[in-house]
Amino acid sequence: MARAARIYSVVLPALALGVVVKGAYALYHGGGNELAGFMSAEVTPLKIATILTFTGQLWTLSIGIPWDGPIWSLNYEVFYYLLFGVLTFMTGRRRTIVAIALCVIAGPKILVLMPCWWAGVFLARRTDLAFPSRTMAWVAVFAAPMALWLLNRSGFGDFIKRDVLWQVPGFWRLEDATNFVAYYVDTVFIAAAFMAARQLRFGATSLLMQGAPVIQWLAGYTFSLYLFHRPFQNLLAQITADYGEPPMDPVLGLGLILVVVALLGSVTEKRKEGWRRLFTALLGQPAPALRAVKAASPS
Repeated sequence: MARAARIYSVVLPALALGVVVKGAYALYHGGGNELAGFMSAEVTPLKIATILTFTGQLWTLSIGIPWDGPIWSLNYEVFYYLLFGVLTFMTGRRRTIVAIALCVIAGPKILVLMPCWWAGVFLARRTDLAFPSRTMAWVAVFAAPMALWLLNRSGFGDFIKRDVLWQVPGFWRLEDATNFVAYYVDTVFIAAAFMAARQLRFGATSLLMQGAPVIQWLAGYTFSLYLFHRPFQNLLAQITADYGEPPMDPVLGLGLILVVVALLGSVTEKRKEGWRRLFTALLGQPAPALRAVKAASPS
């Protein structure tokens, strides 16, 4: 219930936001005919059902919220939650059958990125993992973010993707997962940074720990920022393309987007408990073993 509340508390408003923002632009840009065309093409019962069941990336599908590309990753994440629950709480032949069935349903592009997600599970469970010395941990905690930045600035991922696309016909079917080699390398650097930070155990007087309340408060808006910013960003980009110049100063535009995201997040992501009670009322209390999912699974 907690996981469903976290996801749907933001996904449902994001779906509505994407439709409203793009629909309003269609009405402004082309009148009723363009709005009707947008609604008939993008807001169909099948598409909405696909989005809300997180099946928009199965095999060769690529279905998402209008003007909100980041929704693609949730189609992966939700399947990883399901697989985690099956592999953790089921046993025997039933676990094997259900896990295989989920993998067959998910398809290759979801499965190929699963090691990146599972690395977080592994790291959370293996609290004994550490660098040979604190000096190495200090190097890793600063070097890993720099390595990530350099890797993504170098064009390494695009180079690998082009090479694979050229060498393996039909590989395009992985779509958003085509860049999986670069994602694997990113995962190694991210895991190293978290492992180093855990080993260093920053003290109560450190700047990081003193800022913990603010950091935790801001972290409560990360999912909202992830899904709510793109429709407004795309709206500004489309207006700029139409008129040849941005409708406002970029810094001002970014500030307004952040303010709107904060307002939306305060009534969505920050209100997960209400969503959890709703799902509990609709679906009933989970079994005792499944109530452990919240504590056992990564956030």
